[in-house]
Amino acid sequence: MGGTLKGIDVARRVILNVIVFGIIIIVLIVIFVPTGPAVPGSAALALEPEGVLVEQVPDPVSRSLKKLLGQPVQPVTRVRDLVRGLDAAAGDSHIKAVTLNLNDFAGGSLAQLQRVAEAIKRFKKSGKPIIAYANNYSQGSYYLAAYADQAYLTSDMGIVGLMGLAAYRNYYKELIDKLRIQWHVFRVGKYKSFVEPFTRNSMSPAAEKQTIALLDTLWTHYVEAIAAARGDEPAEIIGLVNNWPGVLADTHGNAATVAVNKGLVDAVIPPPALNNKITALVAGEPEASDYDRVSLKDYLAVRKPAAKIANRAWNQVAIIVAEGDIVTGKAPPGTIGADTLAKLLSRAAHNERVKAVVLDVNSPGGSAIASDVILHAELELKKAGKPLVVSMAGVAASGGYWISMAGDKVYASPVTITGSIGIFGMFPTFQKTAAWIGIHRDGVKTAPLANLGDVLQPLSDEAAKVFQLFIEHGYAEFTGNVAQYRDLPLSHVRAIAQGRVWSGEAAKRIGLIDDFGDLSDAVKAAAKMADLDQYGVRYISQRLSPMQQFIVSLSSEPEARSVSMHLFGFTGGHPLLTAVSPLLDGMKSALQLRDPRGVYAYCFCGAIGTLH
Repeated sequence: MGGTLKGIDVARRVILNVIVFGIIIIVLIVIFVPTGPAVPGSAALALEPEGVLVEQVPDPVSRSLKKLLGQPVQPVTRVRDLVRGLDAAAGDSHIKAVTLNLNDFAGGSLAQLQRVAEAIKRFKKSGKPIIAYANNYSQGSYYLAAYADQAYLTSDMGIVGLMGLAAYRNYYKELIDKLRIQWHVFRVGKYKSFVEPFTRNSMSPAAEKQTIALLDTLWTHYVEAIAAARGDEPAEIIGLVNNWPGVLADTHGNAATVAVNKGLVDAVIPPPALNNKITALVAGEPEASDYDRVSLKDYLAVRKPAAKIANRAWNQVAIIVAEGDIVTGKAPPGTIGADTLAKLLSRAAHNERVKAVVLDVNSPGGSAIASDVILHAELELKKAGKPLVVSMAGVAASGGYWISMAGDKVYASPVTITGSIGIFGMFPTFQKTAAWIGIHRDGVKTAPLANLGDVLQPLSDEAAKVFQLFIEHGYAEFTGNVAQYRDLPLSHVRAIAQGRVWSGEAAKRIGLIDDFGDLSDAVKAAAKMADLDQYGVRYISQRLSPMQQFIVSLSSEPEARSVSMHLFGFTGGHPLLTAVSPLLDGMKSALQLRDPRGVYAYCFCGAIGTLH
């Protein structure tokens, strides 16, 4: 009997091992022996951007682990992927058209949308059509649709949601007072409005002035762009936006009909009919019932070997992406860790093949010390004799401008948000809150600042003076550096600083940037400065360990994700976690930017320039 049971146990273990190893082999085959995508002889490139536009995918390892565990991950789309796909498709005889599905697109900064729109315009010069469609259009998605040859609504209940721009924030002064929190704020710059929600119950006149000026500039550029793209007059669009009730009344509330009547879209067409229309364009056969399509991911995978060969030139222009909040130490992509970015700059400085560097900046700032660490790494790159060109994306303000100002040439879009040359520090103490609920704190110290950082003790006059001196010194450093690296009189810098946010259009006028242009313009300028006629372009980014690469590769394969979910029993995130995760992701403050002195160059302006 015992022998029988032992035999059964051995057999059970053998079977389990076979199953486990079988699964591992299947996963490895899926990852490392892919069949590979192919582009049919006559196909459409199917662009289906998801989420918001980004310069780089944030924290890919963490996102990949979440995918494998069935947890929700906010989708994103890299700007450069859309641009590369469109530019490659323009000269590809296999691609007969591009379809642009905007149903899941959540928008991006106006400057990023412009880069994609320029790529659409270049594609259209090939003579091949690009067709945009969606059930509804937000202002961000419609910006791209307007540039297509044909734009359609696919639902009779759809709308082109042109509503204008707004910028609102929550203000907590009354709540802070009720909770008896002492919120200590130190700043230089009357326009440095990041701290206002903690000190006021409403927007200050200075903040209102700069915000409305910025919104007016962005809105004017937006309206003029979509009007020109659709062959319309800006006044017609403004008239629609300012009189939605009256316009809708004329169509008995049918927003889709309004969109057609106003020329915003070409027609309302259901998906089956739209599919037939695209088939007629792509298939080239009257009897065809459907058309071949290739996704952007597969198309770029097919093009990747050719792109690598093209960029193997000995002389190279390197692109380094700096996107997100600026913090001290190391950080994954999507956040700018000072040590991480400094290491990338050092790699470029010591790489003999890299002759020039373009820094692609999209950041509202963060830690002042971290920003200064990055600045000095840039200076070391320049000492190595390599030109540094800065390309500003949607926002390069405050600390984002700090790491941009030393560029040999600085490019931005007219709608890039920049400037905000100001410094602040803030933190709460809770001694009154504690006393209110019956907690009292007492002790002794050997020096006036020995209890600095104790949040249950009041801030002393000596400590307040120290913090204010820190802030004023940081501001003097910031403005002095701007004057030095931008070759501007210090008096002029002090006049345009004060924490004020500027559009790229204004920034060029006052000397904060050199010229208008996008990333491709910056690359060309860098190559010219390095006297390069023939060169490759490469991205220098954080290196993943073999295990990290394995995780990222694993999560990108649907079959592997399916295996992992069956193995571990994950079928999706917990409903409560799913509900609160956007809120938790959004709960950021200067206190999380980990500056050791509590001094920050940060701008609440990134959200202003984003079109959803």
